[in-house]
Amino acid sequence: MSGVPFEGLFNRIIKYLNPISNDLKGDFYGTVARENALRTIVLSVIYILLNTQLSLFGRSSFLKENNYRLFIRVFLLFAIVYSIYRLKQTKLVSHWIEQAFTAFYCFVLIFTSLMTSQFLLVRIGSMSIFIVTILATSAFLIRRPLVSILTNISAFLFFVFTLDHVSRLFDKFAKNRPTLAPRLPEAIRFEVYVTELLLVTVVSCAIAVIMYRFRVKVFMDHKIIEEKNSTLTQLAMQDSMTQLLNHKAIYDLLTQEIQRTMRYSLPLSVLLIDIDHFKSVNDTYGHQTGDEVIKKIAEILRQTCRETDYIGRYGGEEFLILLTNTTLEQAQKFSERVRSNIENADFGAPSPITISGGLNTYKGENAKVLVHNADEALYLAKTKGRNRIEISN
Repeated sequence: MSGVPFEGLFNRIIKYLNPISNDLKGDFYGTVARENALRTIVLSVIYILLNTQLSLFGRSSFLKENNYRLFIRVFLLFAIVYSIYRLKQTKLVSHWIEQAFTAFYCFVLIFTSLMTSQFLLVRIGSMSIFIVTILATSAFLIRRPLVSILTNISAFLFFVFTLDHVSRLFDKFAKNRPTLAPRLPEAIRFEVYVTELLLVTVVSCAIAVIMYRFRVKVFMDHKIIEEKNSTLTQLAMQDSMTQLLNHKAIYDLLTQEIQRTMRYSLPLSVLLIDIDHFKSVNDTYGHQTGDEVIKKIAEILRQTCRETDYIGRYGGEEFLILLTNTTLEQAQKFSERVRSNIENADFGAPSPITISGGLNTYKGENAKVLVHNADEALYLAKTKGRNRIEISN
């Protein structure tokens, strides 16, 4: 039993690092492969120019004659040719091959830049080429987070384990050319670089994870929009007055979203809102004015919601909003923004028009229970004075 909490924590970490579901991995990495191919061309051209500059104009025989520079030039040229070939292909090869190529490309780029930087460290005390490379590959090329982390940490450990060799080169260079050696106290000479590279490694790992998760979120949002547009074309869903989804359409879509939430392990929230004292608006100003209020609120909702959200007219003066891929905390901020926008809008009435709302986040229930719980939260908001959003327990 003692291993269960650790197993749960491990699974949460893995899910955080790689949030894409298994059935979408092929499509996701296929999409990313074409983006990485173009970026690989750009990076390769830059590093070929840098490599050529060091080889032609470097004063050291090491920079001019070291054999690995020929290897890296050939490798970068191959990467350019392969990436151009991939961009011209309409059918993507196995996403495993694409990921392996990108991972190996970053590995070679990082470790060759580290070897160059080790020599420059001895000469001028600079590790800038390695620092720029490890940050650029983390931010520019999309890889699995674990691959990025392992590559970056391996490069740092390689530097630490070869520190004695670098130190001997430094001592030899300082002895032969004391006026050109970097001016650092003996006791902190390489400790400074180790600390600096450790910080850069941690930052680069964080950047790689953030960029990966951001790309996954963009991909998932596009998938939701595609499915949403596909579904909208299949059904007659509009409410004639507001041009929003009608009651049946929004309820059917909620059922579909619950299925997708279960399949992809994404968060889902629903917001049910009702216009406060709407009967008195109709009684005082007439039904035509009441209709205009409903239309105005529908427009505010359209302007406030994202493309990935669904908005439906659930009843006479009730609206149901499906917040896809949205956690409870995010839904709370959105709900308050909706409430505030409606309260501050100009409806041409002597007193402000306000709404009350009930918010519920999917916790495994079916569509009927999910809406029912949101409705109970809405009723609670009414009893507490209206013009507020309550959260379902």
